Amino acid sequence: MKTDMRHKGRYLASNQKSPLFQRSYRRVEENLYTSKRITQGRYCYIYTCEYIRQKQMAYVNVNIYVADNYVDGQNEENSERLRRLCNMAFSVFENVRGVDFRLSLTDPNFDCGQRVIESEGTSEHVINNKIFISNYKRVKLWEKPIGWGKCCIIVKDLDTPSAKWTKIATPKENTTKLNPTKGDKKEAPIEGGENEAVKYSANKYVLEYVLRRVAGRKKPYKDTNGIIQNRYAVFVQPEDITVPGPRIDETVVSLSDDFSTEEGGLLTYNHDALKPESGNIVKWCTTTKDLSTLKEGAVLADSDVPFTDIDV
Repeated sequence: MKTDMRHKGRYLASNQKSPLFQRSYRRVEENLYTSKRITQGRYCYIYTCEYIRQKQMAYVNVNIYVADNYVDGQNEENSERLRRLCNMAFSVFENVRGVDFRLSLTDPNFDCGQRVIESEGTSEHVINNKIFISNYKRVKLWEKPIGWGKCCIIVKDLDTPSAKWTKIATPKENTTKLNPTKGDKKEAPIEGGENEAVKYSANKYVLEYVLRRVAGRKKPYKDTNGIIQNRYAVFVQPEDITVPGPRIDETVVSLSDDFSTEEGGLLTYNHDALKPESGNIVKWCTTTKDLSTLKEGAVLADSDVPFTDIDV
């Protein structure tokens, strides 16, 4: 939606000959998503966005700051200039339609419109244009998100009775990886070189991630020189919780800890997957629990994180 709004802004700029609009658009575009005030002469423009990602709709607030007239020792609104700029903004933003989008200032079904308000603490009045923007054509990226970005990891000690899931620290950037090793290939050749049969053994999997050693943070697993006795279940939730992440029911965990003056202390953990009681070694699951809302060290019962295996 952000990309679309930027593109739509360029469309408007290319279709408006007003010098005021052209100047303000070039200044505003650079700060479209920061809600930063930009001064252009006596006018200021603020863009703020409210996103409804699922519906691909948004509101864009375009504020035009108009200096008051100083008359007989007091500030009075510049009614003539306000009226002219209101009409100009209305003609720019009302019912603009493109191939896959539209803008509106007066759609009765949405909270959009134009108003003039006094700016507190300054000698200005503000023309607030709350514009409704909608997309008719969705971008495939939004329709089918993928599992990249910041992930969350929870683990469960399988050798401790009544253990619960625990959220561990966020790994170092781009270190969380599920590494498969393809199973051995066996061939049954016959005279002439052709294969009469081919058979593969099962894949092997290792989940790897790196945690930083920071003040006050303890290791998430008890170890003796990198050897961790207990077995653990592990689940990785992608940044978009609707995308499945890998869940491994039983793993053997090992640690490699190192230090450098460039990176500081690092803890590299490897989860070697074991064959589970049922199903695949790696189950691709989702859960309705958003783990990003939890702090490091938070504990969860099994009922708190109901898993859905998307391949079953």
